[in-house]
Amino acid sequence: MAGLIALGIGLGAEKLGRTISEKRLERKEKKAIAQHEATYGSSSSAPPPPMTTRERQSKTNKKRQDAQRELDAARQGQSSAPQYERRRSVSMERVSEDEPPPPSYDDVVRQDGKRT
Repeated sequence: MAGLIALGIGLGAEKLGRTISEKRLERKEKKAIAQHEATYGSSSSAPPPPMTTRERQSKTNKKRQDAQRELDAARQGQSSAPQYERRRSVSMERVSEDEPPPPSYDDVVRQDGKRT
């Protein structure tokens, strides 16, 4: 029972700490935006105002979702041909080229035996 109480207090403290740090971060961002406005005003040649954490997180999440979507699409296109067919086609391309195929293991072993 005491463990459950301690666990509940720990989780509550963690949530409270997260809330406090979020509020602190929001105040810091508001201060940075206000400072940017005071320095540059509404000049068109001024650098863009600092991004807020939420904007940064949403941008990161959007990039992550786009990358995941592209990866899923690539996997769908890749899985249309079975793995063994792709390997066979690569080996067939190697045979169809003008260069001779590499020597077999048995041929190499026989040649090494003759040298000694």
